[in-house]
Amino acid sequence: MDVPCIMNAHYGENSHDQMGMQHQYSSNHISSTNNRDNHYGSTSLRPAVGPPMYMAGGAYDNPLHKQQQTRVDSWSSATQQNSGVSSGEVQDQMHVPWISMAFTIAHTVILIVTMHQNDCPSHTQTACLNPSFHKFAMQPFDENPLLGPSAKTLLSLGALESDLITKSREGWRLLSAMWLHAGVLHIAGTASGMLLLGIPLERQLGFVKVGVVYILSGFLGSVISALMVHGRVSVGASGAFMGLLGATLSSIIVNWKSYRHRSRALMGVMFFTALNAVFGLMPLADNFMHIGGAVMGFLIGNLFFIKQNFRCWKSSMVYDRNDMLAKRKNIIILDIVWLLSIGALIAASTMGLFALFSGMEISNGCSWCQYLTCAPSKFWKCSGDRHLGCNLSSVGSGLRVTCASGQYFDYSTVRYANKLTSEIQGLCIKACV
Repeated sequence: MDVPCIMNAHYGENSHDQMGMQHQYSSNHISSTNNRDNHYGSTSLRPAVGPPMYMAGGAYDNPLHKQQQTRVDSWSSATQQNSGVSSGEVQDQMHVPWISMAFTIAHTVILIVTMHQNDCPSHTQTACLNPSFHKFAMQPFDENPLLGPSAKTLLSLGALESDLITKSREGWRLLSAMWLHAGVLHIAGTASGMLLLGIPLERQLGFVKVGVVYILSGFLGSVISALMVHGRVSVGASGAFMGLLGATLSSIIVNWKSYRHRSRALMGVMFFTALNAVFGLMPLADNFMHIGGAVMGFLIGNLFFIKQNFRCWKSSMVYDRNDMLAKRKNIIILDIVWLLSIGALIAASTMGLFALFSGMEISNGCSWCQYLTCAPSKFWKCSGDRHLGCNLSSVGSGLRVTCASGQYFDYSTVRYANKLTSEIQGLCIKACV
């Protein structure tokens, strides 16, 4: 998309702009007229046909051509001198999209480290997938259909689990989960989307704004997931990626008339949205995180792109009264949508964090929500079928932790005796996952 706001401001909204778009035709017309002048030898011998010509210093000027040329020159001046438009838009088009590639490389390295730590042959009693990979072998398909590590490994590296956040106060998982993938299929979808849609978005916004969209979308998507999903482990890299898809959709809508390859971009957004929705129906991925990330990315994208277009509308030329009214109408609409977006963003963030850390059980009134995040299938088992919590009881001078599966762990340390501390709550979940 080449300088969309400038094109919108000068050629996209007004009937007068048809004159500006005919500059090439006018140049050809004047060139042919000059050739005709040379044929007749002087201006006084020109035939009296065609539009009136005005003598000026021994030659003539076509008023229509002057008006067209002035309009084109004003557009060129705006693209080069208006720092509120060109320095933001044109410079972003020249940005090297290094942060999109850096995120992709970082995700790949983290998954490799995760698989090495998982070491399926040493920690799994059943047969692993691709045992020839040794430490990098994958968990059985019914445990992780995305071809990756176990839930316990992901949990030890910072995956999301609501009870650990609310009861053990491990709020850092809201940030760490966005850097983890559930497996090879999971990262393949995210990496391809980052390269196909993340890079064009970074060329428009720049690396700082894309980083903001990614981090905030991943964080707020994790908040929504922790509110709606209990007793399950999930990772959130695709939730942060869905934020980039939401911002891309915002860019397409705000710059609708000037967005280059709009249909192709929309097809890309729909494809990767559908792909992540399918992943979200499998264990360890989460559609609530995808939905939260996409909505937050769309709202943040509105803040960036509407502000950009507002500068363009404010600096655009006004041709007549109707054009002025149309310009004011568009500015009012942009203002309203921008205010609604920032209001919704602040409200969702504040209410979500308050509800999460105050212990509200929002998902209790939604019986079908569990199927949105992990659909029952004969090919895999959802971790929600076995609650990750446990029972605590006193044994002598110590404490016994009994998992839902019947497995138990005894702790004789006086520190834990007869106490339901946050440490033992976290230990309970991590031991029974």
